[in-house]
Amino acid sequence: MSESSQYQVVVEDAGPARKRITVTVPSDVVDAQLSNQMATISGNVNLPGFRKGKVPRSVIEKRFGDAARDETRTELVREGLKEAIESHNLEMLQQPEPTEDSVPVIESGTDFSFTVEMDVVPEFDLPDFAGIEIIRPTLEVEKEHLDEEIERQCLRNGKGETLEDGFLPGDRLLGRATCTRKGEDESFFTNEQTLIVLPDAGERGEVLGLMIDDVNAIFASRSVGDVVPITIDVPEHYEREDIRGKTVNVEFQVHVAERIEPCSIEELVEAYQLPSADVLREQVQLALEQRRDEEQSIVLRDQAREKVVEQMTVPIPENLSAAQVSNHLDRVRLGLLERGEDEQAIETKVAEAREDTEKMANDGIKLMFLHQRLIKQYNINVNEQEVNQQIVKLAMNRGVRPDELRSRLAQNNQLGQIGTQLLENKAADAMAQQMKIVDMDAEQWKKLQGDMAPAADGKTTKKKTASKKKSSSKKTKKKTSSS
Repeated sequence: MSESSQYQVVVEDAGPARKRITVTVPSDVVDAQLSNQMATISGNVNLPGFRKGKVPRSVIEKRFGDAARDETRTELVREGLKEAIESHNLEMLQQPEPTEDSVPVIESGTDFSFTVEMDVVPEFDLPDFAGIEIIRPTLEVEKEHLDEEIERQCLRNGKGETLEDGFLPGDRLLGRATCTRKGEDESFFTNEQTLIVLPDAGERGEVLGLMIDDVNAIFASRSVGDVVPITIDVPEHYEREDIRGKTVNVEFQVHVAERIEPCSIEELVEAYQLPSADVLREQVQLALEQRRDEEQSIVLRDQAREKVVEQMTVPIPENLSAAQVSNHLDRVRLGLLERGEDEQAIETKVAEAREDTEKMANDGIKLMFLHQRLIKQYNINVNEQEVNQQIVKLAMNRGVRPDELRSRLAQNNQLGQIGTQLLENKAADAMAQQMKIVDMDAEQWKKLQGDMAPAADGKTTKKKTASKKKSSSKKTKKKTSSS
């Protein structure tokens, strides 16, 4: 507490990264603040039989005493908390919470005291960045990468063939999903436009944002119009508290089914209004070269974050876990959007990310603290022009107009996350540049990633390697010199 402060402040530990703050305001300060409030009311109120500003104190007290005390209490709480936060260098994570049902009332001639608790940014040490090694995958864009990207574009620009039955992997099913908690009769969620894309044979699939086993088997021998039952076990740290850790029964009625037939290269050339297939390949080459450079930065950034978070010892505020799951999923979603993934691939990978929600929540909180520290340390900021440029870039990756994407992001309350993501990426890039960067051939890098990836049972799997090879070949890295 500063020498000139009128408040007596006591700050105590109340849990991991949580503080209990008790503020006591001396009676003379209470009386002065209350008198000022009464004088303000007296100078502004108009009462019959009294001139403005000449209403007796007793009348003001009778008519407006409760309101004046409430306003005085609000002001003293606000100023007292400000003093506590500034004098003890606290960084709030959430709004303070009263320790009792209500804050004590204001009484003339009596000290006013209140106690709150709040989560704060904890103190923690960062590792020496110069001692951390990160790998930069390097690869030239080759003919096979061009062929795969053109194939993907042909599929994206293909036409849907309506189906009635005989559903196969890759088919798209649109219908009505009705969700009910196990043991209850009344549904808690209904969506008339639920999309299910059947995964590759033997793979798990995404349904309503969660990963489900045997999705192809569930829809085998089904037809348009059928009501298909699906059981979903919701993770313990799911964003919605009312279904967290519960079993949800879904009834999905198939309204429309279609199979996407890829367009021809000639049709793709015409769709992009290009003069020839050769020009198409040149354009794809340039796009892949730009994407590989961006992907290389993303890989370095992600490694830097992961390695530092692993070494951070930080107390985790209990109340932040659920919120951080949602924040982390937003970060995952925007990162995939930045990589140019299509909408269904994004939702599938977000669903996969939900599966280890406890680790996600804890790592997400550590990451938040790390970003806050780096942004302040490197004095990083983002302006409106950079946000607009990022929206244009994301829109180009998705093949939509920037205003359309902006509207969609705003509708999903994700527009503010764009600026946050840019800030965090700048911070992570600055951190990565302090580390030891080692170049590695991209094929060797993919093999290393596949060997290190755990399967659902915790064992390593070669299937992950094959899957990564298929997707990563579209995100190639350029050969560069070692830093």
